[in-house]
Amino acid sequence: MGFSYPSEDVEEEEHKDVLTRWAVFMHYGLLREVEQSSKWMTQFLKKTERISAETNSQDFQSLLTIYGVAMLNKIMDSEKLAFVVPIGEEEEEDDD
Repeated sequence: MGFSYPSEDVEEEEHKDVLTRWAVFMHYGLLREVEQSSKWMTQFLKKTERISAETNSQDFQSLLTIYGVAMLNKIMDSEKLAFVVPIGEEEEEDDD
């Protein structure tokens, strides 16, 4: 038994789902919150010598950001967490 890759159609839909979720996170500022948390964590780990001072901070922060968004996606997909758009911040529909 092993891992089998999804069909091209399934893989394309998964990519669309992930990109859509990233776009929603960006639009409502969640991505910025994850990025700020990643920056804080990187600084904390360096200050407490949990990671080397030579570690590339930008690369490490990017890695933590990707992990943070992936974790949010996983939790949301399992329906243990929901994202609610704050009142007054819904996207307005065009009347065109």
